[in-house]
Amino acid sequence: MSGRDWLEIGSARAPFDEAFGGLVGACVGAWLGAVPIPLDWDREWQKWPVTILCGIYAGYAVGKLIGGSLAFGKKFSDADASR
Repeated sequence: MSGRDWLEIGSARAPFDEAFGGLVGACVGAWLGAVPIPLDWDREWQKWPVTILCGIYAGYAVGKLIGGSLAFGKKFSDADASR
């Protein structure tokens, strides 16, 4: 991968495909998986890092599915699509 490829991934200008969809889905899933942690630490399923790992797995699967089918080849912003 060249520096330009990494710049596109880091700035979210890369075309949406299975790999980029999995990356975005895993990041969003981890973020959403951290939400139930402060609610109640007494329950086994809310302990660190169980919810975050479950969020990563679920987000990756959903992101890969969406990136490989519904949003394949699209970009986040329409301004980049005109290039």
